[in-house]
Formats: sequence, structure tokens, C-alpha cells
Amino acid sequence: MEFNKYQSLKKPKEKQHHILHLMTTVGNIADVYNNNIENIGNEELTVMLGEVLEDLTALAT
Repeated sequence: MEFNKYQSLKKPKEKQHHILHLMTTVGNIADVYNNNIENIGNEELTVMLGEVLEDLTALAT
């Protein structure tokens, strides 16, 4: 079985799961900016933004 670079080996999730995860992640990012951005590193912020992008991509397809 061949996979192109846009296919994932992950099990598909329901749209409700992606919406809930998206809301949670965006809330976490908002908390970081509202409270103190110095306590979080670039790696953690990059991971959170990657999760947002993954959820948006899943909802768009």
C-alpha cells in the first residue's frame, strides 16, 4: 500500500472530535498570550499551532 505525503496512517476521527480539540487548543493559545508568553517556549507554541492546523485540515476535507 502506497501513501502520498498528504495521507496519514492515523485512524480517522469524527468531526466533533476535531472541533472540540480545535477549541481546546485555541483556548490554550489564548491563555498563553493573555497570561504570560515568557513561560512557554517556541517548541510548545509550534506544537499547539501544528495541532490547530491538523484539525483545520481534517475539518476541511
